[in-house]
Amino acid sequence: MGAYLLSTTLALAVVCALAVGLLKALGRKRPEAGARLRVIERLPLEARRSLYLVEAGGRHLLVGVGDGAMTTLAELDPAAGEAVVTVAPPPAPGWQTAFASALRRVVLGAGSGR
Repeated sequence: MGAYLLSTTLALAVVCALAVGLLKALGRKRPEAGARLRVIERLPLEARRSLYLVEAGGRHLLVGVGDGAMTTLAELDPAAGEAVVTVAPPPAPGWQTAFASALRRVVLGAGSGR
């Protein structure tokens, strides 16, 4: 009985070691973070709603994140900082519309006050 328990324990230890080694090897193959995409700033609005300023391919995008899908609210001019270049079209009707309009008011209101 003791030999069986020892061999089972050793086999379990070998399987765990192989699993850890495999996870570490797979983890190294991920692309470098921040190579073409990075979060510049995050502004939490409520517990589950936030604004993100994201740089993607040299463009600065203002993205609204809530319970549903992410929505691109505006594209900002990186050189001018806060100047809005384009504003995304309104989303489909639903609860997201109210959230998107509130975020749009925040964005457009913040840019005009400075």
